Amino acid sequence: MDYIDIHTHGNSVAVKSVLNLFPGENLPEISGRLFSTGLHPWYIDIKDYNDKIEIVRNWAKNKSCIAIGETGLDKISKTNFDLQRILFEKHIEIAEENDKPLIIHCVRAFDELIEIKKIKGSKVPWIVHGYNSKPQVAERLINEGLILSFGKALNQTGSNAKKILESISENRFFLETDDSTLSIQEIYAFAAKIRKISINTLAEMIQRNFEQTFNSQHE
Repeated sequence: MDYIDIHTHGNSVAVKSVLNLFPGENLPEISGRLFSTGLHPWYIDIKDYNDKIEIVRNWAKNKSCIAIGETGLDKISKTNFDLQRILFEKHIEIAEENDKPLIIHCVRAFDELIEIKKIKGSKVPWIVHGYNSKPQVAERLINEGLILSFGKALNQTGSNAKKILESISENRFFLETDDSTLSIQEIYAFAAKIRKISINTLAEMIQRNFEQTFNSQHE
């Protein structure tokens, strides 16, 4: 049984994980490791974002790069929101050019996210990572074809993530560790308990979602 961690900043190689890699980090050291790459809206530098986008564009061609991101929109970030949107749309273009999913960071900008999805007509999967916003927003995102990924909030009493995971369709979610100290095994245990299924059943579910979303088993 594989534990699949769809988005992590950690270094564990004990599970099938997608390591988040910021453009400019040391790519050769993770040769053969599944990763995603993109400009996070918190870390956009006005001096070099064009250079960083070109790194993302080049790394997107690497066979071990299976997703673009994390990228997205964040109204709490100090980065100009219009610039965030421009760069997010560039990531969409890169994802489309390489037929790879987007891993999205979104804070207080779900209306804009849905608007861009409709305008762009993007066909690649969009995955909103670390989801813990309102169930009503989750329903809107799912209706637009987006996938949600849940992490440490599954261990928080009364969290939106827990409420949503109870009833979300089995093919519309992933699990992740992000930057948490929790292991993916612990996240799976929380999720299995919330959905009232075995960990093996949950793992099979996530495996199917992984294969469908990434169009490969990536063995």
